[in-house]
Amino acid sequence: MNGGHGRAERQRAQAGDTLGANGPYPRSLRKRVWLVTRIIRLALMVAARAQIFIRVEKVGAENVPKHGRVILAGNHPSPMDPVLLFGGLRRNVSFLAAEFLFGKPVLGHLLRWMGHIRVDRGTDKALEAAIVGERVLAHDGVVVIFPSGRITRPGEPYQAKTGVARMALATGSPIVPFYLSGTERILVAGRPRPMRRVRMIFGEPIPVPREPLPTTEQLADLTRRVVDASNRLSLTLTTTARLPCSRRT
Repeated sequence: MNGGHGRAERQRAQAGDTLGANGPYPRSLRKRVWLVTRIIRLALMVAARAQIFIRVEKVGAENVPKHGRVILAGNHPSPMDPVLLFGGLRRNVSFLAAEFLFGKPVLGHLLRWMGHIRVDRGTDKALEAAIVGERVLAHDGVVVIFPSGRITRPGEPYQAKTGVARMALATGSPIVPFYLSGTERILVAGRPRPMRRVRMIFGEPIPVPREPLPTTEQLADLTRRVVDASNRLSLTLTTTARLPCSRRT
């Protein structure tokens, strides 16, 4: 009993501490987090437009809904991916992030304060992250997840985690697949390489019906669909530079 109560308290602490009709109100959706998010994004946008560090190009940004619950899922070739996505999106988001990041003195505090979700990989606590994500979605929030659960280089095979499917089916949330290109060239051997071009490609939303008790087959099938949709977006890289919707951020 005490163990279950402790887990519930941790889940509540991550999602927020203001109770509402759909449970604790997520920190990522609070006004003060919204304000800090805008300030950080403004700095990132100025740097991107001035091409101080990298050149960022977005394609299909209109596929990300401006309102309502949604999950964004895609590839994870670089530790810089969350920063670039955070700067490129226009809504407050909750990232699923590895547990070791929350142990960093400053970064960990900021991640918790902004309502990002800790994932204790390889443990029985990993499912708690999906529960917290479902609470964010219940409040019409945005959750960003990397199905690989780790950094994977382009073309590297991996076994996708089913957390994205679990959250989507539990809440009936659409999934917008994305593909990141060029982020793996920003940091090489831990050293920055400036003036690299990065592309973010967002695909059309995948509608997901609500299914509170999905089968293993349903979880695996939806996860596979999401990964396949993300991989197909990589095939558009040779044409995105000519598309009208392609624009720099």
